Amino acid sequence: MNACDKKKPFQCQKCGRGFTLKRNKDRHVNYECGHEPRFQCPYCGLRSKQTSPVYAHIRKKHPEEEVFIFDMKL
Repeated sequence: MNACDKKKPFQCQKCGRGFTLKRNKDRHVNYECGHEPRFQCPYCGLRSKQTSPVYAHIRKKHPEEEVFIFDMKL
């Protein structure tokens, strides 16, 4: 086991990406790896696999607008 493997012992079986915490690997496998982005900005259509970048985008690019997102899975 090399130094990198010790720092990130949880590996995604699909893409090989490493994670320090099992819950982060599980989130990656369940919601990100091989999945289309599911969260969308309601004002311009920007999409992301996680909510945080969309919320930050709205606050920065659409400061006068209400901060909410569309979940494309619903």
